[in-house]
Amino acid sequence: MKKINRVTLLSFLSLVILRAFNAPALADGGYNPYGPHIPEDTGIADAKIFIIIAIVVYTAGLVLIATSKFLKKKAE
Repeated sequence: MKKINRVTLLSFLSLVILRAFNAPALADGGYNPYGPHIPEDTGIADAKIFIIIAIVVYTAGLVLIATSKFLKKKAE
């Protein structure tokens, strides 16, 4: 048996075995002395400006890399 087939088979078998002995943990039943979890509003979940700035910075980085490669090739 090839090594890749053996690795694939062992990976698949380990996942099957782990899944067979995995019991689901439900967090919505039984006695709970604490109140429900209410997440704090951080402002990032609905911040479209954050996404726009990230895209602009990423694009600027790509342009910087392309420009430096172009100038290096031109200088040689």
